[in-house]
Amino acid sequence: MSKSSFLLGVILGGAAATAAAIKLMDTTPQQLKEAAVEKFDDFMEANDFDADTLKSRAASSVDDLKQRGLDLANRANSKFNSDMGDGDEDFVVDNMVETPYEKPTEVFMPRKEEK
Repeated sequence: MSKSSFLLGVILGGAAATAAAIKLMDTTPQQLKEAAVEKFDDFMEANDFDADTLKSRAASSVDDLKQRGLDLANRANSKFNSDMGDGDEDFVVDNMVETPYEKPTEVFMPRKEEK
C-alpha cells in the first residue's frame, strides 16, 4: 500500500510542479512542444540517426539474433540427442495422438455425495 501511495504522490507532485513551472514561465504548451521537437531534431542530427540506417541496423540485429537462436537450439538438440543413438525412430511429443482424452477423476473434481 505504501508503494502505491508513494507513486501516486510522485505523479501528483510532478504534475503540480510542472503546472506551476508552466504558469510562472509565461510559456504556452505549444511553445514547449516546439522546443521539445527542436531539441529532439538537434539530437538526431548531432548523432547521425537516420531512419533508414536505424531500420537496417535493427533488421540485421534481428537476423543475427535469429541465427544465434537457431545455433543454440541446434547445439542443445545435438547434446540431447547424442546419447539417444542413431535410430530413425520418430519421437511423439503430443501424447494425445496415441491416447484418448480421459475425464478428470474425483481428485480433481470431487463428487457430491447423495443423501
